Amino acid sequence: MWGQSPGRKQRSAQRRQKEETITARDDSTSKDHVPGSLNAEELRDQLVGVGFPVTIEVVLNVADQYFLAWKAAMLQSSELSGDDLLTLVDQFVFTKNGAEMTSPFDRLRLYNLIWKHMSQQRDVQVKLCTFDALYGFTDKDEERMKWLHQITSFAVSANAGAVLDCVANWMKLHPTEAIEVADRLHHDFCLLLPDAHEPLMMIGMASPSLAYRLALAYVTMYSMSDSKAFPPIILVRVVIKWLTDCPQLFSTGEGCGHKLRLLRSQSLNPEAIPLVGLIRWSVIGPLIQSANGWDYSDLHYKLLMAINLSQPNKHLWTSDHLVVLAKLLLRYTGSHGDVDVGKAVDRLAQILQASITSRVISIRSAHLNSLLSLLPSNRLLTMVITHIN
Repeated sequence: MWGQSPGRKQRSAQRRQKEETITARDDSTSKDHVPGSLNAEELRDQLVGVGFPVTIEVVLNVADQYFLAWKAAMLQSSELSGDDLLTLVDQFVFTKNGAEMTSPFDRLRLYNLIWKHMSQQRDVQVKLCTFDALYGFTDKDEERMKWLHQITSFAVSANAGAVLDCVANWMKLHPTEAIEVADRLHHDFCLLLPDAHEPLMMIGMASPSLAYRLALAYVTMYSMSDSKAFPPIILVRVVIKWLTDCPQLFSTGEGCGHKLRLLRSQSLNPEAIPLVGLIRWSVIGPLIQSANGWDYSDLHYKLLMAINLSQPNKHLWTSDHLVVLAKLLLRYTGSHGDVDVGKAVDRLAQILQASITSRVISIRSAHLNSLLSLLPSNRLLTMVITHIN
């Protein structure tokens, strides 16, 4: 009475056989890396009858095979094209059996599958290319952004370093939208649940490259240019933790990066580094009325440590940055007492001395003399500049 009907049993058996066939086929191609075995029509026809979540696993493996073939210079005109791969991704990864994936449980399974897949893929280039095929775009795609926000929050909560590294590369390729990602993480882990920021603090250990990207986004968002551009103190504490966990990354940058075959995004030229913005936080910190003095002092100390670990002759900031910072500092001096102003200028002098000693600043004597004439009289700054001259 409670058993399946013969017709239903037959359909279930056929479904299982199809899943086993396509999974076996995929395993075989993944092992052999045979580009000729990738046929878009055959894959699509087989995937249509295969249930969730097997389709996701297959498409992810096919993406890996495609990018491995590219690395080996084995892509041929008869193989699966980049457009074919993107069509498979759109049709089978973010849907459930052809319909919109609305169940939170199904979405969680999707994120776990992507996490598992990225963790098992040891080739960094292939991993980053596959992630771009999933979440990249040239013109902003709101739907794809929504999926990216969700898997990023999931990966931060799960401390999923393999996925977080992919998100970091995505942020590098999409600097404008990276601000939105950073803001969303601040909302999810600092505002929505004020005591839930611990996973955000652990990013420095799980994925130093993402800590670097997020720090760059936060110093862009909170430039100290006016009272509305001061960083929330919880973000200052988060960045201090990142500086503690990976100080050298913040002072040396990410290097030249990987050569990637990007099917959705476009490569960009290198941009600013977060260290300059963090110096601004440290120096202006004493002049913020609501600032927690201990936190900004800790930030200042960690920055000095990071600068001392820098690679010599790698110019992390320049005279232009220094002049901008000095003018910003002047903007706040009129409304503060001599003690706070003196503390801010002391910090600028200390960072300047550390940067010159470590040979990470490009500066001319004329700019140093201009700096002395711009800022309030300060014994430490005078000593540093006189010694340099």
